[in-house]
Amino acid sequence: YTTLSKLSGCLQLFCGTAINLAMVRLASSSS
Repeated sequence: YTTLSKLSGCLQLFCGTAINLAMVRLASSSS
């Protein structure tokens, strides 16, 4: 388990969270 793969995992998690937040905001603002 290298630092690079750990960093990649964190980045993926962060991107997933950011996308989820954007989706929620979009949904709440449209309704």
